[in-house]
Amino acid sequence: MAVLGLILGLVGAVVSAGRTTIGSVTVPWGVALMLVAVVVLVRAIVWQSGSKATGLALMAGWLVATGLVLELAPGGDVLIPDVTRSWVYVVGCTVLGLGSALWPLPRGLAELVAEEQQADADHVPGPGDVLPGGPVVPDPGPGPSGDPAPGR
Repeated sequence: MAVLGLILGLVGAVVSAGRTTIGSVTVPWGVALMLVAVVVLVRAIVWQSGSKATGLALMAGWLVATGLVLELAPGGDVLIPDVTRSWVYVVGCTVLGLGSALWPLPRGLAELVAEEQQADADHVPGPGDVLPGGPVVPDPGPGPSGDPAPGR
């Protein structure tokens, strides 16, 4: 998840600069998009895994990537300049992302995820099932005497 967080942080640094001027009002759509993206992605990862640790790992990756982009380069701040929009992006994503990761899961979700993972581990592939990363389990066809295969 940390790798996904690194990617999110690097993409977010570029996207957060997106803005449009409508009349005399500048709309920072990039910041708004990234605030929503961080919250949704972190919460989806936490729900899918049933663990807050995966959301925190994603946020750790995001923080590392964002911290690296924030380092002052010889040419100055290009991706995340020292302006209000950037502060809203960095502080907002940090607070909302950590809040999304640490928000309590619904009761029973962790147990449900564990049951589903156990059921997947216990499943014996049968005819027509797709094997992980591979082909479909072949149908054994009729037995040697022409009788249908057992279980038909």
